[in-house]
Amino acid sequence: MLVTEGIEWKTLAVHNPVEFLRPTRVSYDLPRDARAVGVQLRWCQPEHRGAGHDQWAIDYVEIVM
Repeated sequence: MLVTEGIEWKTLAVHNPVEFLRPTRVSYDLPRDARAVGVQLRWCQPEHRGAGHDQWAIDYVEIVM
């Protein structure tokens, strides 16, 4: 868990880049406490190898409750 400016962030998943060399569909079950009004989701890459490396994209995010 990470707290930034009063916001508590919980990690839902961590991925190994080697598993995603091709477009891949993934889905997750949100924990019960994340199924509430005002909850924010974010995607981040905490480490990278610098400019021109580690590009990634997210397309078609669907939240189903």
